[in-house]
Amino acid sequence: MKSFKLYLLFTLFLWCCYPLLTNGQFKRIAVLGSSTSAGVFNGLYPYDSAYVPKLSKYYIGEGVIDTIYNLAVSGYDCYKAMPNRYVPPSGRPSPDVEHNITKALSKSPKPTVILVNFPSNKYDVYSVAEIMFCLQTIRDYALDQGVQCYITTTQPRTSFSLPARTQLKVIADSTIRRFKDYSIDFFYELVDLDNDLKIRPEYSLGDGIHLNPAGHTVLKNKVIQKNIVLAPVPVYFSGINAQVRNHDVMLGWTFENPQHTLDHFKVERSNDGTNYVVIGQLEANGNRTLSYLDRELSEGKYFYRIRGIEKNGVETVSKVVMVRIRNSNSFTETEVSIRGHKLVMNKLPVLPEKADWKLTDFNGKTILKGEIPSGTNYFEMDISSLTPAMYIISLYNREETYSARVMKR
Repeated sequence: MKSFKLYLLFTLFLWCCYPLLTNGQFKRIAVLGSSTSAGVFNGLYPYDSAYVPKLSKYYIGEGVIDTIYNLAVSGYDCYKAMPNRYVPPSGRPSPDVEHNITKALSKSPKPTVILVNFPSNKYDVYSVAEIMFCLQTIRDYALDQGVQCYITTTQPRTSFSLPARTQLKVIADSTIRRFKDYSIDFFYELVDLDNDLKIRPEYSLGDGIHLNPAGHTVLKNKVIQKNIVLAPVPVYFSGINAQVRNHDVMLGWTFENPQHTLDHFKVERSNDGTNYVVIGQLEANGNRTLSYLDRELSEGKYFYRIRGIEKNGVETVSKVVMVRIRNSNSFTETEVSIRGHKLVMNKLPVLPEKADWKLTDFNGKTILKGEIPSGTNYFEMDISSLTPAMYIISLYNREETYSARVMKR
């Protein structure tokens, strides 16, 4: 009897409390893409015949996710999904701020994983290099916010010319090589390799572009097999910082790699926050904290990120940090003093443009103001008419503001 009561209490506990205990543990997917992800069938089949709603039904039924944010728009290409700040080259479309990676990551609750699916639009025009750049930028932007991102390959498109269909195969291969475990093959099961790389008849909608429901089932199964919402992230960055030392930048980062899969790190730098170059490489040595010194930088802004490369080629990107290198002759080196009845500023930065100065009292009232000519490192002004008191001298130009207290006795 006692055991039965315990069993009954335990059953009631699970029935009443389990939903509360698991609340918030569901994962969410955001989809970026074009007509395939938008579920276009030219009116022949309902939307729920497409792979995205099929995924939603499967994952929700398994109790894994509670939401799929579908931001796909028919006719779009990879440029439309680029981050808000991205400025495309001439002749390329600008990001759609309502259907791009920035919008996907702004959803609340935040998505757990991003699925990027741009199968073929404009891929008979765009180069492989620019397509890879767009896809890499979108993925890096997601990783920078701690959200995993998977990139699908191209899909076959019968309506393209043979050279363009061959280009789709090249892009598919490039996607698999670049993104490795974070790529999803939407090409090879759908393509007829023996018939000039056209869509296999059993998966074609008949318009030379889109897939029928059977083709969408293939895509759904490919995503499920990739295990995009349950796969662990073997490497993640728990911190990155940058410190300016004169014209050098010291980078430091901390990471977790419980599966010991790391091979090395690449240190990347950018002048605009979009286009990065590799400036250094460090081997994984078992330490959780590493550092890198970037030396002798000129004046300007610099963006840094760290790319972790695993032994199987999978890459994980850290958050981005930004620093500013200022001219060594900045206002911070300026010496301000009173000599007799003159306020003297020495060791001024030798600037190509004029700077402004302002003398105020402690109530913020401007007492005197003027300009410091360009190309000088010494300046003085007569303050014999001023009442003895504490004043604030401010120096400023378009880049910097400097303030110091001065006492007239």
